[in-house]
Amino acid sequence: MRAAGVALARSLARPRPLAKLPAALSQRYVHSIHRDHDGEWEFDLVWKPAAGFPVRAAWLAAIRRGQRRVHGGLGIDVPVLVMASAKTVKPKAGVDVTAATSCSTWNTSRAGPAASPHVTLVRIDGGLHDLVLSAKSVRERVFDELGRWMTAYLPVGES
Repeated sequence: MRAAGVALARSLARPRPLAKLPAALSQRYVHSIHRDHDGEWEFDLVWKPAAGFPVRAAWLAAIRRGQRRVHGGLGIDVPVLVMASAKTVKPKAGVDVTAATSCSTWNTSRAGPAASPHVTLVRIDGGLHDLVLSAKSVRERVFDELGRWMTAYLPVGES
């Protein structure tokens, strides 16, 4: 289904960029982060509805082009930090998406090393797809890891 959607997006991207693709979006992700459901965040569900927004042909085609570019290597000549959830779980009925989920953990972990010859990959247990929207204890680990990486690789006070 994903391959068919990508092929459809590619063929429609130029002649009909705003064409809506037939994509069924799960409400489970928004429910996993919104405080009215299983999460702790309060945000306007009009701006970020649980059912999401339509997937448009040009948008999906652009995402796939960008992903191919990243996988092909970016030639970044400075250290890069890549963080991803430790587990990949595709949301489906009966799966606790708040436990440890990221639909793109494998892709993120695989693409990171292509970005630069010096990549730090950190896998975060219990992390959601958007790590900083995860539970407080997980966010604390994310920011601890970010701080540790910044201390190690970003020069301070040099001019």
